[in-house]
Order: sequence, then structure tokens, then C-alpha cells
Amino acid sequence: MTPQTQLSARTPSPQQRENRRTVFSYLTLGLALGLAPAALLLHGRGLLEERLAALEDRGHVAPGQLENLNSDLQELRSEARDKNSTQAASARSTSDRLESLSLQLHEATTELSRYRTTVDSWETWRSEQDRHPFASLLEDFESSSRREWEDLRQLSSTALGLAESTQHAVADLREGLSANQTRMWNELVGPVVQLAGNTTVGSGVLLRVSPKPAASNSRPFLLTAWHVVRDILADADEGDTAIPVTIFTRDGSLFFETATLLNQDAAMDVALLRLDGSLPAATGAVLAARDRLGATRVFDEIYAVGCPLGNDPIPTRGEIVDVDHVVDGESYWMISAPTYIGNSGGGIFDAQTHELLGVFSKIYTHGSLRPTVIPHMGLATPLDSIHGWLEEGGYLTTSENLAEAGQAGIRIASATR
Repeated sequence: MTPQTQLSARTPSPQQRENRRTVFSYLTLGLALGLAPAALLLHGRGLLEERLAALEDRGHVAPGQLENLNSDLQELRSEARDKNSTQAASARSTSDRLESLSLQLHEATTELSRYRTTVDSWETWRSEQDRHPFASLLEDFESSSRREWEDLRQLSSTALGLAESTQHAVADLREGLSANQTRMWNELVGPVVQLAGNTTVGSGVLLRVSPKPAASNSRPFLLTAWHVVRDILADADEGDTAIPVTIFTRDGSLFFETATLLNQDAAMDVALLRLDGSLPAATGAVLAARDRLGATRVFDEIYAVGCPLGNDPIPTRGEIVDVDHVVDGESYWMISAPTYIGNSGGGIFDAQTHELLGVFSKIYTHGSLRPTVIPHMGLATPLDSIHGWLEEGGYLTTSENLAEAGQAGIRIASATR
């Protein structure tokens, strides 16, 4: 128990202080009760003696008067005896009370002594504490707290700066992602169009051209699968050679055009058309260069973009799983990007550069009575086979030679792209 606790334990309670006041009251009352009878007795005897002295002075007393005096004397004696008896009883009671009060006073004195001892102990303890280096410890604690607070403030400031820089970085990243999404749409989805006849639907890819120097618009070429064009022409009215083309824009608008067949190769399942209307020269896909096509390997990541079942262009991601899959004597690439009926004539693009690598041609099915399409086993005609065919027709350019000559040609990506 510490001195503080002892002090609290020895401090007189309100009840103890009330008992002490009662002790002193009883002492005063007892003294008063003990002295009152003696004072009365002395006063009565004094009166009687005065009367006797008066009679002696007179020298003559009547018998009746003497009897009266004797009677008074007897009464006084009886009264004195009664008063003495009462006084004795009162004295005994007062003595008992005094003894009780004395005992209580002794207890109060003892308690007061204990209290004084506790106070002295507390004073001694406090004097010792005044000599203890608490002030120094408190100063050290305050100094340490200030240093920690300053460190915390600096850390908070640093964290706030990091948060702000991170916020800017996230904003830049979001802006970059948005810009990248726009670029991906323009380079992957935008060039893909839908070709549709009465009962046939397929896809095609607009090719970016090198226009005449003074031209801001040009009639772009369109690459597709030959079997799509063949089926559309077969469904058309006799003599109608226009191929219906639907062009899609990023804002959801549609443009309906027609295209004219320029050349086809049934063995490779490829056809080249030219749009009858004009579009901005920047519209369309860029063909990959020969060296890029020659470096194609299994696991190269690609996008397949087409209009399956007559939908708007849909991009799907996958890989090249075979670079020499031979069907009916022709070599195709097999891809794992999901495709379906209607993807024919659509584009196969490099997932990184977005260059056109091939044209989707066929898809595997399973079963004879009710064939089931196998979406991840599509076949595409690679552009390395198409390059020579386009060059023979004079449609390709890798420089501005055709533009300088006043002609427009299909743009091919540079070998260093």
C-alpha cells in the first residue's frame, strides 16, 4: 500500500468526526449535572442557618414557632437526604458517562495519533518524491513524443504526396487505357465490315491505301473470303454484281455501301473488292510485312474479328496453334480464338501491332447429320500466300511510289514496324 492509499484509509470519516463532537458534549453536560445538586444543597443550608441566626439574635422563641422550626429542619434534613441520594445516583450516572466518554476520547485520541502518523508518512513520502527525477523523466517523455509526432507528420506528408502522385499515375493510366482502347477499336474492329446477301452473311476487311497526294478521301480495297462473295452473287438477281457492305463506326452509326469484285482465287479462298464509295484515307487495316509473316510461330497471340451470325464485328483473343495445317492441298493457319459461322472473310490481327496477318476461311465441324461447330479450331489463309497474288495484280505498295505516280495502292507495314 502506497502512502497515498494509507492517507486515504486513515482520514477520519464523517461518522467519526460526529462521534468526537458527541464525546465533548457529554463531558460538558456531565460536569453541569454533577455540580447542580451541590449548589442547591449549599444554598438551602445557607438559608436555614440565616434563619437560626436570626432567632438567636431575637433571644425569645415561641413554642409554636420552635415546633415549626423543628418541622422545617426535619423537612430540610429529609430533603437533604433525598437530594444526597439523588446526587449520588446522578454522580454514579455521570461517572459512568464520564468513563464512557473518557474511553471514546481515548479512542479518538488514538485515531488522531494514527492520522497524524499517516500525515507524517505522507509528508515524508512526498518529500522523497520531490527529490526523485520525475521532472526529468517527464521532459524526456515530452521530447520523445514531440519527435515521434514530427516523424508521424512527415510520414503523413510523404504518404499524402505518394497518394497524390499515385492518383495522377492512375489518371494517366486510365487515360492511356482509354486511348489504347480507342486505338484498338480503330485498328482492329473499325476495318471489319459485314457482307450480306439474301441468304448469306460474312465478313470483310477494309485495307488502308496510299492515296493520291491531293486526295483526302479514297476508294479503299476490301479483302474477304471468295466463298462469301460467291454465295452472295449466287443469291443476287441476274446481272447484279454489287456486293452489299455495311460499315460500322465507333459511335454506333452504320454506313451502307456496295463493293465491286476485282479479283479472286478460289484455291486460296480469297477475293479482293473495291468500295464503290469513298472513305478517309486513314480508314482500314495495314498488312503485315513478309518478314513478320515469316516469323509467325505457334503461341503467337492474335485477335480474330468478324461478324458471326450477322452481328456487329466481334473481337476474340487466342493464339496460333498451327502454322501449316493443310486442307485440300492448301496450307492454312489454325487459330484458337473462338469463331463461328459469319466470321468467314474477317481479319486475323497481331495482338500487339494490330497488323493484318490473314483472312479467316473455314471452321471445323463435328458430325454429319447435325454438324457441330468447333469454335476454337478455325482456319485462316495467311497473308504470306496472299502477298504474291496481290503483287501480281499490282495492288500493293510499300512506299509512296504509287501515290507519286498518281495511283492508289494497299498499304503494307514496314519491316521495322
